[in-house]
Amino acid sequence: MKKRLFSIALCLTFILSATSVSAQDAAYREALSKMLEASGAMTTVKSMVPQMIGMMKHTYSNVPDEFWKNFEEQLSEKANTQFLDIYVSIYHRYLTISDLKKITAFYESPAGKKLAESTPVMTAEAMEAGQQIGMGIAKEIMANLKEKGYVQ
Repeated sequence: MKKRLFSIALCLTFILSATSVSAQDAAYREALSKMLEASGAMTTVKSMVPQMIGMMKHTYSNVPDEFWKNFEEQLSEKANTQFLDIYVSIYHRYLTISDLKKITAFYESPAGKKLAESTPVMTAEAMEAGQQIGMGIAKEIMANLKEKGYVQ
């Protein structure tokens, strides 16, 4: 009898803790989604599928527009969900729900909105500058290798 009660109590504990974790996960997911929207990160994610469809549409011009439209709608929702799933597992390791709420509050402030709006352009400029620096470093390495006689 004691074993049976213990087993029942143990099962109830697992069920209740699983329910609690599930509710926490849903709250975390919602907080992360709100933060990603406020920061503009989800805008980038949401633009990926239409960009890919646009490239494929150009390559496969014989396919009717209706196909691409329907496929884009289906794939966009799926891709957004998949990205959010991945982001939840990554962000959860580093940020608490409280952190997410504070970050969201920042992004909803005037300075945060300005940062969110400017980030895509700044990132593109930084990537271009990084490529230029990388090419300069590669040239310097090659010149040094030639000078030392390692390459022709």
